[in-house]
Amino acid sequence: MARRKRKPTIRANFYSIERIIYRKRKYIYITNPKGYLFSGASTLVKITKEDLPKCFVPARYKKCFGFLRTNKVKSLVYIPNHSNSHFLKDDVLLISYRDEIVQDRGDLYGFKNYQLYIFGLDILTVLKSIRLFSPEVDVSRIEERIRNKKQLLMESNKEIYSLEAENVNLDSFFSYKQMEVAY
Repeated sequence: MARRKRKPTIRANFYSIERIIYRKRKYIYITNPKGYLFSGASTLVKITKEDLPKCFVPARYKKCFGFLRTNKVKSLVYIPNHSNSHFLKDDVLLISYRDEIVQDRGDLYGFKNYQLYIFGLDILTVLKSIRLFSPEVDVSRIEERIRNKKQLLMESNKEIYSLEAENVNLDSFFSYKQMEVAY
């Protein structure tokens, strides 16, 4: 009698395709030839991207490309960069899966109780998916701040706006129809 393949248990909030090792002043990216993912960008687990549920969306975390959980989110904090030299490159989205994120002056970002952080345009993809899979978390204020940032960039620095923000259609990112995630 043939053994049935057991469905893998998905426990981590981030699964990466690659693992980074720093050797001889260079970053070395290691991938698994069988397509297995790394849990939290460090430990190899027998999970492939096909095993992940739809609530995992493509994103980068700690320089590794992978898949981020967007359900079970408890709290979000958006920290915009107020410089007029970039659109979302230096902005940070802090994500907590356990507790409410609270201010803490001792931390790098000035907050504590967050488990993951996202930079750049990945913020838009993650926010859209959080809206879909964690409806109890209100993302409307963050979306409004991003829209205001785009408008301010258009008014203050047209050159950077035309290079970075003009082609970003926020209405398509923040439309709340069923989202298709391309792996």
